[in-house]
Amino acid sequence: MGNRTMIIISSAELAHEALIEKGQIFATRPRESPTRNIFSCDKFTVNAALYGPVWRSLRKNMVQGMLSSTRLKQFSCVRNVSMDKMIVRIRSESEANDGAVWVLRSARGGQKSAPTNAEIVTLVSELLNGGTDTTATGIEWAIARMIENPEMQYRLYNEIKSTVGRDRSVDERDCEKMVYLNAFVKELLRKHRPTYFSLAHAVTEPTKLGGREDADMMGMNGVKMIPFGMGQRICPGLGMATTHINLMIARLVQAFEWSVYPENNKVDFSENTEFTVLMKNTLRAKVKPRV
Repeated sequence: MGNRTMIIISSAELAHEALIEKGQIFATRPRESPTRNIFSCDKFTVNAALYGPVWRSLRKNMVQGMLSSTRLKQFSCVRNVSMDKMIVRIRSESEANDGAVWVLRSARGGQKSAPTNAEIVTLVSELLNGGTDTTATGIEWAIARMIENPEMQYRLYNEIKSTVGRDRSVDERDCEKMVYLNAFVKELLRKHRPTYFSLAHAVTEPTKLGGREDADMMGMNGVKMIPFGMGQRICPGLGMATTHINLMIARLVQAFEWSVYPENNKVDFSENTEFTVLMKNTLRAKVKPRV
């Protein structure tokens, strides 16, 4: 795949300056090697395209067609059906295995010229690759944290009961009202970010950062949490991702009580870094359907 030199910004102030104050200057992507270009169909994806008219068109079409708040609400019925199927699948697996389930397996489940077939496949692959593993692994980390700290699970379940009662399933509108659930997800993304770094940025013109033209290679310790990036190239799937993970966690907690498997074991929080930050050992849990 080749090597390249880059500067890692770990200061909250410098990240804000680069991605917000000078967002347009830092909005493009680095020039890639020929090998990398093959995987993005010569940069014909939202995350890889150079800053300019092609990127604007790709992002606009993606957001307006699938990821806007209006579109997300229109597809809520599809998500509810998928959640129902997931709950049934987990329940069936737990009944067949004395309550034991594998968490990750259950969680996966305007240009004038038209894009070519290869470019369309690349765009669809971008959605699947960017939105499937990240959400599924996030759910696995969430279940692991609830198993480690039953008090969190207890508070989540009580918030769900107080919001929707016992007579119906929690839905997306309910999730928006749940203060503890939303705080839990934010803390989850802080502790278990989808990736170690955001996608690389490059400048469209020479500029200064922190008043310097040369890089401070010593770095600084920052505290800003940006799991979806920020500025011009913020992840367009932020709304969909947070909707999915909030709803999945709420439905899983509403339907089941989660505990460690085998009993008396401790959850292994070791990480295995691939495209996303995975659990080194896939989580296996014991579930008990709630009455």
